[in-house]
Amino acid sequence: TKTLSTALTNLSTPKRLDLQFSGKLDKTMIKILVDYKNIITSLDLRVWGNKSFLLTKYPSLRFESLESLTLQRGLSVVYGYDHVMKTVCESMTGKHADNLKNLKIVGLAVDLKVEEMPELESLIIDEVCTEATWSLLKQCKQTISRLELYEIMLKAPPAFMTDNYEDFDIPNLKQLILNYSNSNTFSFI
Repeated sequence: TKTLSTALTNLSTPKRLDLQFSGKLDKTMIKILVDYKNIITSLDLRVWGNKSFLLTKYPSLRFESLESLTLQRGLSVVYGYDHVMKTVCESMTGKHADNLKNLKIVGLAVDLKVEEMPELESLIIDEVCTEATWSLLKQCKQTISRLELYEIMLKAPPAFMTDNYEDFDIPNLKQLILNYSNSNTFSFI
């Protein structure tokens, strides 16, 4: 962290950090996240193994400049862990909804509730259940121009949301990537 601190004190150094952490966060990684929370613009975290950091030790930690967020469940599929992933996704998107331009969620098998994300331009969903996919699309359909769906077996929208696919029109969509989808996904498209 000393090298990073020295580099960031240089006046010509841009005050932006793009961080990607794979695996469990160690003390140094946590210190970087806490100390530089105001200049982190991109963050890629694995939820598995980092529950304590994300939900217990620093539940109110907000990254003031965060524009890109990737949350990955991780390697383990442990009974009940999807509820941890759900809680982390709801917490992180809720705290950063007003700044996020790019959101990627990997591995979620339960529904979630997210706030409207008025700045979101890109949404990537990988191995996310139908209900969570519709919840995410509902909150960002007006702003996204890029949508990527991987390993999605999309069913019709839940009745409490809408009766038809037309309510999920994405007017600014310029790029669409589908990988391993079912026929319902194509009905939506």
